[in-house]
Amino acid sequence: MLPRKQRLSRLEIARFFPLRTPPRFTCAWFDLWAQPNSTNHNRYAIVIPNKTLTRAVDRAYSRRRIYALVRNWPNYREDRLIRLKPHIRSRQQVKNFLTGFVAAPKL
Repeated sequence: MLPRKQRLSRLEIARFFPLRTPPRFTCAWFDLWAQPNSTNHNRYAIVIPNKTLTRAVDRAYSRRRIYALVRNWPNYREDRLIRLKPHIRSRQQVKNFLTGFVAAPKL
């Protein structure tokens, strides 16, 4: 889990969605939005819809795995919102994706 100062609150998350802005980055597994912030560190929010993973245990497990991954991302002083796509149906799929994501070569 990330410290509270590195997480976005629900009110801060709400500012991403009313604008209906397209994601900065999108792939088969997730969408990522990013906006500059006034703090000296990145802040993150991980959104996993109930339609994606129906069990709360699986959503929490996946969220913890993603938080562990983003903890090591470089600091660009941004608020980042990551939303998993609905076609993911099991936490094993999330685990397989994250394993491949971490093992992928850096460009």
